[in-house]
Amino acid sequence: MLAQIEEGLASAAAKDAGALGQIVQRCILVLEQSTQSFAIMWVGGYLKKLIATQQSQIPLADLVAINNTVIRRISQPSFSGGRASLNVLCSISAAVTVLGWGRSEEVFANALLPSDGTSYPQNAWVLLLQAVVQEMSQEKSILKGFPKHRKTAVSFRDSHLLSIFRGGSQMFRDSAASGTLAQQPSFARNLLLLLIECLSFDFIGINPDESSDDQGSVHIPTNWKEDIQDQMFLSVLCNSLISVPDCQPEILDTLASIFCTRRSLFSDSEREQFTATNLQVLRDILNFFDSLSEDGQHRLYRLISRFLSVYSSDALKSANGEEFVRLFMARSVSSIPAWHDAQIIHIVQAWNRLVDSSGSAASDLGTKYGPYVVAVAQALIRFDGKFGRDSEELLSQVLDSCANVIRFDYANVADMLSERFKSSANAFISGSPGPERSDSAALSCSWPTLLIAAVIGARAPYQLSSMDLINTANRGTLFRDELELSLIYFALQFKRSYLCDTGSRRAALFETVAQYCSISSQDQATISIFDKLLVNLRFATSSLVLEKTMEAFTDFTSGSVTSKMLKKSQVIIFLVQNHSSEHFSRITDQKLLQQFFAGITKLLILESDESFDKELYIFLAPLQTNIEQYKGMSDSELLEPVVRAEICKLFRKLRQAPVERLAIMSVFVAKKHFQPFFDLDDNVAALRFFHEFVWNKSGRLNFDVNSASGVVIFREVSQVANEIGLALIKSDLASIPESQYWPKVFKRISIILNLLKNILGGRYVCFGVFALYNDPVLANTLSVMFGLSRFIEARYLLARLATLQAFLGVWAVFTGEQLMLVEDLDIETFSHVLECCNAAILDLSAHSLVSSQACTIIDNIFTHVCQRHIRGKAPDVIFARVQQTAHHCRALLATLFDKLVNEDPPNQWSMTRPLLPLVLLFSDFFQSYVEQLIAEQRSQNQEAFGNAILSVMEGVTLSLETRNRDRFTTNVSHVRRRILLEASSPS
Repeated sequence: MLAQIEEGLASAAAKDAGALGQIVQRCILVLEQSTQSFAIMWVGGYLKKLIATQQSQIPLADLVAINNTVIRRISQPSFSGGRASLNVLCSISAAVTVLGWGRSEEVFANALLPSDGTSYPQNAWVLLLQAVVQEMSQEKSILKGFPKHRKTAVSFRDSHLLSIFRGGSQMFRDSAASGTLAQQPSFARNLLLLLIECLSFDFIGINPDESSDDQGSVHIPTNWKEDIQDQMFLSVLCNSLISVPDCQPEILDTLASIFCTRRSLFSDSEREQFTATNLQVLRDILNFFDSLSEDGQHRLYRLISRFLSVYSSDALKSANGEEFVRLFMARSVSSIPAWHDAQIIHIVQAWNRLVDSSGSAASDLGTKYGPYVVAVAQALIRFDGKFGRDSEELLSQVLDSCANVIRFDYANVADMLSERFKSSANAFISGSPGPERSDSAALSCSWPTLLIAAVIGARAPYQLSSMDLINTANRGTLFRDELELSLIYFALQFKRSYLCDTGSRRAALFETVAQYCSISSQDQATISIFDKLLVNLRFATSSLVLEKTMEAFTDFTSGSVTSKMLKKSQVIIFLVQNHSSEHFSRITDQKLLQQFFAGITKLLILESDESFDKELYIFLAPLQTNIEQYKGMSDSELLEPVVRAEICKLFRKLRQAPVERLAIMSVFVAKKHFQPFFDLDDNVAALRFFHEFVWNKSGRLNFDVNSASGVVIFREVSQVANEIGLALIKSDLASIPESQYWPKVFKRISIILNLLKNILGGRYVCFGVFALYNDPVLANTLSVMFGLSRFIEARYLLARLATLQAFLGVWAVFTGEQLMLVEDLDIETFSHVLECCNAAILDLSAHSLVSSQACTIIDNIFTHVCQRHIRGKAPDVIFARVQQTAHHCRALLATLFDKLVNEDPPNQWSMTRPLLPLVLLFSDFFQSYVEQLIAEQRSQNQEAFGNAILSVMEGVTLSLETRNRDRFTTNVSHVRRRILLEASSPS
């Protein structure tokens, strides 16, 4: 049977209705009769993919037959396919239900909730409903297009979701009363997961991701209020925490979804009662905290954090608020020393929300709850164990919340924090020197360092503070990795608050610091910290320490204040003279090397003065020496692997040099001598250098109006690109394995296209000069660009984002800058560009930036043609190519209009700009296409849909003026909203 299904794949892919129907019937037969789990899972997975790809071709009768077969199979008491098979069958039924809901809601609704009294096995019924609710809610459901999915989800929400939730909650109550839950914990878990799916349904079309799920409220509809306020159900859930311990995480997640109901659902009195009830439940759970499993304890803290994210102000004002806060404080203080990542993040975030809702420490609420906040702050300061560094993001979130808690009543905890650091630092320093120092001492010193840094970072830069600075007298010493990372974090936070534009150059802080380590100003603090960073870069062996140190190094060399201080100091002289691998041998990673040279370059070119040229030549001296040593080598010597590797390193270093002041011709002279190096196999480093060299980043390539430097750059760099590009065009892809297309061919093509994009769009080359003197260099370069563009098929472009962005990027620049300079553009290249733009817009997996680039190309081309047509100018070569590729142009028009009307693209504005010139040029096709769209709608919807679609040209004239374009863009937005509103309303 599986072989017969496999034979029909080709026919199904070809959308043969007869073959498709046969395959569906064979799949149904396997699902109905097979007793083998692997067969059910294989056919089920294939059937779901078939439904997703051929959904418009499958008739309603087949969808109903599939659904009925699945329901009959899972309803059989003798079904023994296992949990995996049952899940597959439920997912098939869910996909079919969502797909068929819009065609026949009654049929599929009756299959889920039979009106004739038919009953299904409880566990199978729960799993089926869970799969359906999940498929209905998720953003990327089987339905294609947001309006279709939203219309189905809204209809399901309004008609059946509440009934499913009520049925599930009643079944939970009945099972708890009969003792079934304790006997069947897996059934209880599935039932709770169903309730969670119902409560976390995408009620209003936002569909938040996992990261925001803990932050927002649940938008429960108004007609759910009675069920949300059901105290008996809450009581059953709380009792089940003891009777069904295996389901504690699911029970607490269900409570979290209920407790986070939106505040606007209730009146003031109802909200007060709801808050009081929830606080009482939380107090009861906290009282038997020790009876919870470890995962249950994690979920309880998550529940409290989520509840306080919505009702923190109400909780503090409630009569039960202080008792709850007292219990929560006691549990927090006892849990902090254990440090579980899953607990600590929710503990500190919950207290952070309580602090935010309390106002200042002097307010009424601050006075009432201040002692509890101080107790938690003291527990955080006293922590002396191992804290998690596996997730830097998690640790950063914890420290941000800790800083807010500590700063709430800083006067009462500042001395404790200072003493905690001093005692741990003294214990660390007084221990045995060098690597023999214990890990526990380093950890003990690291945590207060992080806390001090977090508190400093949370301080507004204009505030005064007497916070002590870490003693940097031993800045030439390397410590344990944990302490080094803490010191780096401190350096970044200290810079954020004290070494910035708004900070005082002699803040009150430095008066205190001067007593400890002779640092009395911003300048001295900057130099001291930067010296420590250089020590790390020279001697650190840990890759993580090097990475974080380089991050701080980049931050200091990029800062507007710190960079100026470093420029005026002796640091820049040291770096200019000592930046080679001999001095910084630990930096071996290429990314870190690039960041290192980029940082030095930023300092070097900052505020150029009379000493700049001297500093520049000192900086470039090692590179110039390296270039000179290769000039005398023969071709065979240059091709040696060792020499190739060294030349690659040389070009990587040159990429980070200050190219706006670099002696341009010296590089090209070197290129003449390194010609054998520019073969097809080993030219990536050189190409990347030239790509960086011609990039007019921040206007750094700025030549005098009479200077020929721009023309010289274009001639020399285009020669390199043309030589390598022509060699790549001659490549035989048939002789290269497909897995090697990128490293051997497409990677180099991408770099060359990016290089051409930078030099064509740099605006420092006067391209009219080449035609004036009959110089073919521009024509040759464009010919190579056209050849490279044709060489890559559309399917390979879509498979590799870097290549696609390079292709679209160079054509976006070319069509916007040099399109009028083209005397000939072959039809093969032109049609290929249009085809690739259409494919990029249609590709669902592509980034919005990609489709925006494609739209820019289309807009540039057809705006050029349309304006020439409107102004009555003679047709040029581009106009002729548009006429010859009219079928591609019409396809682009249909694609853009369909995307804008039926979907919700994030780059809607970018897509509307090329649509107007297409509509003006192909008005007859646009009229017939709109009429076809109207005819495809249901008869009862055709009039409303037609009125909405036809309004797209209201007030739009036959011009491409900015005002007319904006009017058209506004009309398209109105049309899409009207259609979406119609789709979102219940049928």
